[in-house]
Amino acid sequence: MKATIYIFMVVLVLMIFQCGLSSNGKDAIDSDEDIMRRDEDVRDVRIDLPGEDIDEKLDNYREYIFNYDHTDAQPPNECTIPVVDDICPGCIQLTCLADVELWDVWNDKIVYTSTISLPTDYVYLYDLRDNSERPLVELPYLNNIRPGVVSIHLFENKAALHIIYDSAAEWYIAIIDISTGVLEDIVTGDGTFGILMTPWSMDIYDDKVVFEGLKHETYRTTTTVFIFNLISKEFRQMTFDPGGKEFPRIYGNLIVFTGDGINGLDRPHCELIDAITGERRDLTEYRPSDQWSCFIWGNKVSWTDHRNAPGGYWGASNTDIYWCELPNCDVHYPGTTNWAAQWWSQISDVALAWVDLRNDESPLNMDGPHDNFEVWAKRLPDGEEVQMVTHCSGFVLFEDKIFFTRKV
Repeated sequence: MKATIYIFMVVLVLMIFQCGLSSNGKDAIDSDEDIMRRDEDVRDVRIDLPGEDIDEKLDNYREYIFNYDHTDAQPPNECTIPVVDDICPGCIQLTCLADVELWDVWNDKIVYTSTISLPTDYVYLYDLRDNSERPLVELPYLNNIRPGVVSIHLFENKAALHIIYDSAAEWYIAIIDISTGVLEDIVTGDGTFGILMTPWSMDIYDDKVVFEGLKHETYRTTTTVFIFNLISKEFRQMTFDPGGKEFPRIYGNLIVFTGDGINGLDRPHCELIDAITGERRDLTEYRPSDQWSCFIWGNKVSWTDHRNAPGGYWGASNTDIYWCELPNCDVHYPGTTNWAAQWWSQISDVALAWVDLRNDESPLNMDGPHDNFEVWAKRLPDGEEVQMVTHCSGFVLFEDKIFFTRKV
């Protein structure tokens, strides 16, 4: 029987206040039947799929979007995929027009692509306001070559897509107006600026698209942070020094990323750069340990931290989640510091969520093998840790809401 990946929605607000989970995690979910901790209301977060071979993914995985404890939400009337109503207690399937491949959420809108269901070249929209689902826009071919979507990122009514044709070296940024379903622009940085965008490194806020890339003259040597301005249609290089820059994320005019310092010689840590002034500074440098996977929302930044791990660096060890408040980030608050590995945190004004390995077969080995990625969350600043879901393949936190995928 083929494994299937579904997308669910969980409401975080009341759950974090009311969920009866002990602080030491003894009530953690142990079975497939008891899928997730919940209360009567629950909202959202987002997901990234594992990096499997595309042929294997097409053969073995399908992905639907589900709603959890949202009684008004229902699948659209004209479904091309069977609606599964017994996937878990309280779960309601949302999308059913196409198998979901890549997706993102902003507020009450879900935008996704499909590589399994036909037509495969459309971007789809699910609107939580009226439970409607429809093809949003068809992506153009280039010289009879089908577009390949690498990632999707939303901001308000804009969707930014990283698209490649034929090879990763021929890449484009596509901008879609979600409200009108119009492909507003599609530009390439390869021909105009000589950049190779790193897959899955893009983010968008307002009129700025930020990403990690390589200049042609430095391929396979140094990754750099770039910005593409949607109004001026110009690319701007933000970092110029030695050392790799990874995982840029933007909120307002502030960009956080994992870097090695201006001289390129420090341990990896979170850095911050102003998209307008270019002013740059260290945020989380805590020698001799590593900090990485930095995430920003409002005045809060979260990251994965190795300060409590043997050796203080990536590998088979305990990693924790810390967070701080801007502008100074001078106090590093422990988000979760249990004995196992935690990583890939996301933060909002009111909540912190992360991937947790405490109930995984390799709880201290970040390189796996893994059989149980769990999403845990807590209310800020010092709420109890709550197990949200087991056996998931990814998640995204948006304000007080969590969307996640899970194989079934």
